[in-house]
Amino acid sequence: MSAWDFIKHAIANVGSVGDRASRLEYISLLGISLLFVVGPSFYFLNERTFVFSNIATPLIAIISFIGFLLAIPFWSTSLRRCHDLGWSGWWLLLSPWPLLIVLPGETRTNRFGPPTHDIKGIYANAKSRSMRSAIKEGLNSLYWLF
Repeated sequence: MSAWDFIKHAIANVGSVGDRASRLEYISLLGISLLFVVGPSFYFLNERTFVFSNIATPLIAIISFIGFLLAIPFWSTSLRRCHDLGWSGWWLLLSPWPLLIVLPGETRTNRFGPPTHDIKGIYANAKSRSMRSAIKEGLNSLYWLF
């Protein structure tokens, strides 16, 4: 599976916080989130960009907005990654980000569900899913917010 498939799975399962997320899913979403959140800030670090151009400023704003929209799937995936380690989601209040990347998940079934090491099980339909359907499933899974 590619990183894109993991990102589609994370977006489609944004509302299912009771499941588990693999390390690859977490790292893929972390990388794309950093690209969209931190990437535009490098544009503004250049001293010549204080005079904004007509094209670049809206483009950077759109990229930053996409990064903002990825915040909810990132927090959901972080919570599910804690579940993969056998921890409660409340550990996110202590910000254990490096541990979520480094530590392998539990290989046995824990109180949050079966292990994610079985790629064919939990990520079975991620390859065939389009990004549009992943977003639609993600919005449908957030029904409890509204």
